[in-house]
Amino acid sequence: MQRKERYQGQKLLIHALCRMAVSMKKTALILISSLLCSALILGGCQMGGEPQAGQSESDISSGSGLPAYTYTYNPYALPSLAEERLGRSLSVYKAAVDAVEERAETVSVGSEEEFELVKGLLEDYYPPFALVTDAQYSAADSSAKFTYRYNDRVHEQKMATYPQLLEGILKLALKEGDSDTTKAMALYLYATSSMFESGRSGLTAWDALNGESDHNGYAEALGALLLQAGVDCLEAEIEMGDGTPHLMVLVKLNGQYYYLDPYGEKELSDGTGLAAFGMTQKDCVEYGYLDAFAVKLGNGSGEVPPAAEDSRFSELRRCVRWEFDEKRENILATVDGVQLDWGPLEKTG
Repeated sequence: MQRKERYQGQKLLIHALCRMAVSMKKTALILISSLLCSALILGGCQMGGEPQAGQSESDISSGSGLPAYTYTYNPYALPSLAEERLGRSLSVYKAAVDAVEERAETVSVGSEEEFELVKGLLEDYYPPFALVTDAQYSAADSSAKFTYRYNDRVHEQKMATYPQLLEGILKLALKEGDSDTTKAMALYLYATSSMFESGRSGLTAWDALNGESDHNGYAEALGALLLQAGVDCLEAEIEMGDGTPHLMVLVKLNGQYYYLDPYGEKELSDGTGLAAFGMTQKDCVEYGYLDAFAVKLGNGSGEVPPAAEDSRFSELRRCVRWEFDEKRENILATVDGVQLDWGPLEKTG
């Protein structure tokens, strides 16, 4: 009973901290609130005994004897298919990222078509682009013109906090030597347990990483974290049964693609399981989503995604809670009331 009261108290404190950060709109408070949210939730995950309602036994910070995760900020992180799509325009994309990082107002581009591709990928995969309120192509000097939300000083402050925020989350969730599958599972748990829906509209991946999300922010934040951790993934657009647009992550693990639905996980297992982790396209349809899938590659209209047909995670569709082993090479998953030794996480043959 004490554990339940303590966990419920943590949840109230988490929501209070996040609302305080949103209402006061101060960068330092937002960062502190986000990190406290994560620490409190993960602290709850590590309690002994049977899990209470809304509590996960999944311990993403297990393996305390393993070395801490080493993180280097990569502002240019993109899906491999997006880099292929850019081709020689990758240098223009990187120049545009540099411009946002430094609050430069002009970037040279080769054509309007190149501008639209670069702009689309910035919107899809570079959360700090939320600081740009307008981006226009100028035919007069073949350039992109950026208008910013904040003045130089505030922009610099916000850009300085972004790598710090990513580092805090990744070091909290990951350990050095984690495989791609381990990273994906750990960050999936972070996304399902460390964000809340405020009801505000117009939220971005930047907001979601700070703890405040809307319907699609869960996938946007998870995708950004996976790319920063070096795990290849795409944002995937699908439609719910009533036709409502919905965003998932299409992650590449061991050469195969799988769908991750952190928002759906909160509905299926209260955010504590793996019911919507590692899904095939068929799994998604069986969950009631329409058979209409597209991935974001900067062109605005979406494209046919790579095939997601491998069913190696199918046993986890009924997983309600789980935890890593000490080496983070396997998981113990509770399915239909039975704890299964599932794994290894990486295929060896």
